[in-house]
Amino acid sequence: FEYIRILKEKEPLFFLAENVSGILLPRHKEAFKTILSEFKSLNYNVSYYLLNAHDYNVPQDRKRVIIVGYHKKIGKVFCPPPKLNSKPTLKDAIWDLRLAKPAKDKNYTNGNEVLSAFNHEYMNGGFSTIYMSRNRVRSWNEPSFTIQAGGRHAPIHPQAPKMKFIEQNK
Repeated sequence: FEYIRILKEKEPLFFLAENVSGILLPRHKEAFKTILSEFKSLNYNVSYYLLNAHDYNVPQDRKRVIIVGYHKKIGKVFCPPPKLNSKPTLKDAIWDLRLAKPAKDKNYTNGNEVLSAFNHEYMNGGFSTIYMSRNRVRSWNEPSFTIQAGGRHAPIHPQAPKMKFIEQNK
């Protein structure tokens, strides 16, 4: 509803929202209808589609409900682009990672001097067991499952400028 509030305040010519495919389940039907109704009440032509990123050249199965609204004053309605013939696999995307090295203690980067390419190292800390549950293993010739990650999985380049935090007077 915060997104709807911003749309109402800013009135952009179009918007895009996305959600997990589960929002289309019967138990969420009323909530989803309410969201669509709110979008439409703001003078948008609203359409939604269940799309898979793998159909658009992304090497993972990632189904998402894509909701697009065009302001009625421009008179457009969204239709998704046609699916592409290109369906990249894990091998296409990350074959070179088989040469990766473990990160240093506490997952500090090794730096470019020991890596064949920047960020070609893997985290040596623990992941939740959910990432390996339900036989979540794919062959090199398949797309990845939807990848879940958090900020700690994105190492900072060793030559990146350090962030400075300025304490504000209260």
